[in-house]
Amino acid sequence: MRIRALQHVSIRSRDLARARDFYERLLGLPTVPRPELGFPGAWYGIGTSQLHLITREQLMEGIDPTDPHFALEVESLEAVRRELQARGIPYLDFGGPQLWVRDPDGNVGPRRYADRRPSPSRCRRARCWWSTPASRRRLPLARRSSPIPPSPGGSSPCRGSRPGDRRSSR
Repeated sequence: MRIRALQHVSIRSRDLARARDFYERLLGLPTVPRPELGFPGAWYGIGTSQLHLITREQLMEGIDPTDPHFALEVESLEAVRRELQARGIPYLDFGGPQLWVRDPDGNVGPRRYADRRPSPSRCRRARCWWSTPASRRRLPLARRSSPIPPSPGGSSPCRGSRPGDRRSSR
C-alpha cells in the first residue's frame, strides 16, 4: 500500500464559533470551500492538507462521518481494498472514492481516498442522508466486507441500510 499524502484530519468541536475564532483569528488558518453536508463545520487549508472542524448533535450507530478521523490519499484504492480483504480487516465501502476502517483500538480511520476527491453528486447524496431524521439514519452501505466490530467505547456497527443498497463486496 502506497500512501501519497495526508488528505485531511477531522476533529470535533462542541462550540463551532469559539473553535473558528481560535483557528481563524489566533492561528490564522485560511478557510477552504466546504459543501453543505447537513451538519455544521468549517474546513481549513494547511499546505496540501486540510483540517475539518465538525460538530455533532446526536450519536449514530457504527462508523459515523462526524467522528474524529483522518483521511489518507493512496495510490490505489483497489490495492487497499485487496489488502484489507487479504488480512480479514473489516471495512465500509460507500461505493465512492473512500473506505472507512477502524484501527486496532477502535478509532475510525484511516479513511482512504483514491486519487480523486468525492464528486459533487457524492456530496448531494451525503446531504440527502444527513437530512434524514436521526432515528432513521443508517450508513448507506454500498458494499461491506464484514460487520465492523463495535468500538471499545461501546457503539455498535451499522445494522441496516436503505432499500436498494448492495450489501456485499465479495
